[in-house]
This record gives sequence, C-alpha cells and structure tokens, in this order.
Amino acid sequence: EVGSSENLFVLRALGYALASAGDLDQARAILHQLEEAGFDWMPGLYVALGEEEEAVTQFEAAFAARRDALLEVRCNPDWEQLREVPRIREIAQAIGFPAGKI
Repeated sequence: EVGSSENLFVLRALGYALASAGDLDQARAILHQLEEAGFDWMPGLYVALGEEEEAVTQFEAAFAARRDALLEVRCNPDWEQLREVPRIREIAQAIGFPAGKI
C-alpha cells in the first residue's frame, strides 16, 4: 500500500535516486504520488529535481512545526547545496547551530 509510512519513505528514496540519475519524469511521478498521500517532508527530492525554492519552503514549514528532522541540516548530503541558502542558514542558527557551521 502506497500510503503506509514505510512505503512513503522508500518511494521518497526512489524518487531521489531517479531524479539524481536524470529520470526526472519518473521522479516527478513519484513526487506526485507522495504529495497525494500527504507526505510532506521531501526537501532532498525537491533539490534533486532542481526545485530549490520548494525545498527551502519545506524547511521553513518544518521549522514552524518544530520537526526534529531539521537537525540533519548539517549532515544530510542530499541537502548540501541548500546549506549556503541564507534562509536555511537562518533556520540553522535559530535551532542552535553556530553561524558558519552548517
């Protein structure tokens, strides 16, 4: 069943892998499935699809909701290119990471 949380995480990973491999159509199809299922934490997939603004928007929503997943901002390789985005740096500082250390 697509809607189970375990399957949603697997689908997200598959979407990321497909987007990273250049199969953007398939990755977007998976993104659509995830969105329809109500899955709302996919910044890495958005980055892989080249949709940085949507990834940042997800970070902002996660910050507002106090999601613990934000603690990965310093170590998750999927988010590497987001670490220099000023809005992401502000969020990182707001959750306690020292300036310049993300």
